[in-house]
Amino acid sequence: MIEERSISRSKVKITYDLVELLNKSGFSREKRIALRPFVTRQDVKLIFGRRAIQTIIDRKVDDNIDRHSEKFDAYSPKYIESLEFKVFDKSAGDVNLKLTGQMDAAMEVLGTTQTGVVIGIDDSDQASKAHGHIIGGGKLPVRDFFGLPSSVALDIFQEVVRDSQETPEVLEFQEALDLIQRPEFTVGEERRGFLFEEDFQ
Repeated sequence: MIEERSISRSKVKITYDLVELLNKSGFSREKRIALRPFVTRQDVKLIFGRRAIQTIIDRKVDDNIDRHSEKFDAYSPKYIESLEFKVFDKSAGDVNLKLTGQMDAAMEVLGTTQTGVVIGIDDSDQASKAHGHIIGGGKLPVRDFFGLPSSVALDIFQEVVRDSQETPEVLEFQEALDLIQRPEFTVGEERRGFLFEEDFQ
């Protein structure tokens, strides 16, 4: 599974498996083998995670589309007439699921796996907001923004690989420190034969 999600009111997260992303890419066998070493590189996984988060936010805020690239349902007339809507100067035609911006700011890289990265929201207050949008319920429609089409994720991965060969991004010290202190954090192991050719058939 390329994108494995765990959604609860206290925490929402996605684990992206870069091996599965390549396996289902439709790329030639030669190209998949050429890209194989990058799926275990820690810098590639972390930068992929950061760019995936920004892309999810951009699609939500700028394009008003969900994880399947479908437009969000419109805001209800009652919400549009609410004081909250007016105080935050929202627009009825801009369904961006953004009020204070705290939910978006809470989205972060939570850790890495051998061949992937975990992103999500670990703050229970903001995770609860995200859960409401993702699952819906009551009068709140489903507006599942949390994720990316595999084609978009693949584009991000290729961009990260290209950029890593030109101008490598450097993690801020505090960001790196925060990551290695998380229980889900593991250092990708680099060794010959870690991924076998059958993974790319």
